[in-house]
Amino acid sequence: MGADPSLVGRDTELATLTALIERHRLVTVTGVGGVGKTRLALAVARRVPGAAICLLARRARPDQVPAALAESLGYPSWDTALAALADRSVLLVLDNCEHLLDAAADAVELLLATAPGVSVLATSREPLAVPDEHVLRLQPLAVDDGDGHAAPAVQLFLARAAAAGAAVDLDGDGAPAVVELCRRLDGLPLAIELAAARTPTLAPAEILAHLARRLDLLVGHRRAPARHRSLEAVVDWSYERLEPDTARFFARLGVAEGRFTAEAAHVVAGEPGEDLLAVIGHLERLVARSLVQVHRRGGRTWYSLLETIRAYARAKLEASGEFDAVTTRCVDWTVAQCREITATSWRSWSAELAATADVLRHDAYDALGCVLEHDEHPDRAFAVYGLLWGTDVHHGRAAPVAEWGDRLLARWPDPGEPGWAQAAGIAATAHVVAGDRERGLVLARAALDAADGEPPALVAHRALLLASLAEGEGDAALRHADDALAHARDLGPWRTELESLRAV
Repeated sequence: MGADPSLVGRDTELATLTALIERHRLVTVTGVGGVGKTRLALAVARRVPGAAICLLARRARPDQVPAALAESLGYPSWDTALAALADRSVLLVLDNCEHLLDAAADAVELLLATAPGVSVLATSREPLAVPDEHVLRLQPLAVDDGDGHAAPAVQLFLARAAAAGAAVDLDGDGAPAVVELCRRLDGLPLAIELAAARTPTLAPAEILAHLARRLDLLVGHRRAPARHRSLEAVVDWSYERLEPDTARFFARLGVAEGRFTAEAAHVVAGEPGEDLLAVIGHLERLVARSLVQVHRRGGRTWYSLLETIRAYARAKLEASGEFDAVTTRCVDWTVAQCREITATSWRSWSAELAATADVLRHDAYDALGCVLEHDEHPDRAFAVYGLLWGTDVHHGRAAPVAEWGDRLLARWPDPGEPGWAQAAGIAATAHVVAGDRERGLVLARAALDAADGEPPALVAHRALLLASLAEGEGDAALRHADDALAHARDLGPWRTELESLRAV
């Protein structure tokens, strides 16, 4: 028998879960809807002779839980099961607990207390919170492992497309489209399978082009479980169980393109006058229900939404009529953060500042599009654009910065505008790094002519320095390095970098 394609890329998790259930009497697999919790638990159950399986998704009321457990264990009643299991050893797989969480937790706690030979493997979008519970958080499938063709998410897509009768060709442009599609679907197995089911009528690149409407596009077969018939149904299963204030908070997070802190969530998604600790409480509930992801970097905690979850939250926000107001809050916060980071970066740079700037870059691009369309004056656009110099230009992402620079300078072409010279210098640097030396030189010279202070002049000279280095013009590069250093007397981090470039 061939390997189950639904378990592709899960060898490590399968081994880990098997080992955990041998050492702990209660293990709960948690994770976002559609990540494959049930399949993983059932795969472990197949390895254990006599394992009992209870599918709670079929039950709607808390009072049905004890009887469901007894039936799956082969007993006519809960009391009979508790008495008979006192001297039996058995593994009970309790699948899909989140909609009956308290009832499931109560039953499991009583079962473990009265039947010492029983172990429980539960699946749930949040932990049961029973004493001695061990939680395994199941992550989405890897999308890029260095060889996009072999990544688990891609292999699952190919297997499901083949099962649907469509052989996907990875030659030519096929592979990048499939890899990007799997990435945009967050590596979620269910989302990938729903997309693969579309391949008899749409090529992967066409599915990718329609992904802005993923909640309408990715709909499964009518015979699938109701909670898995579409991406929207998957998230509905969790959203409908949120308290109203947390549900409103969650919907507002749909405007956040990148990672965010609790403080950012407080400003953008909190109620007027709401305490920060109340916002942290919302985040805790959303993390527990696998609707928000947690990241730690630079000694700080950051949060994010998977793209699929964010699309759902944004749809709820649009339906509420709050989208414009919350977007304005997000843009205002992003602009303020960009200004603060840029101002600080001229005189000092740290790992924490770099981490903060990096996670803000996604929202910076989103804010740029908003202010470019709506603002009459360029000050906010130039402020946000300044962040991208440090986060993207010299980290292999110069091309989009160059493109955005051209858009901003075309929208506000007057060199006399405050901030224009610095924006032009950043755009010049981006063009040089991206390989368009001619455009970079034109913008750098224009920036130098318009420079009205040390930072703009430094940026312009530095762009000219990089262009000279790219052409192997050592004497010109040395002159531009000296000119840039003349404007970096009080700009510590930049002076150090320019001295290193001059030494080269």
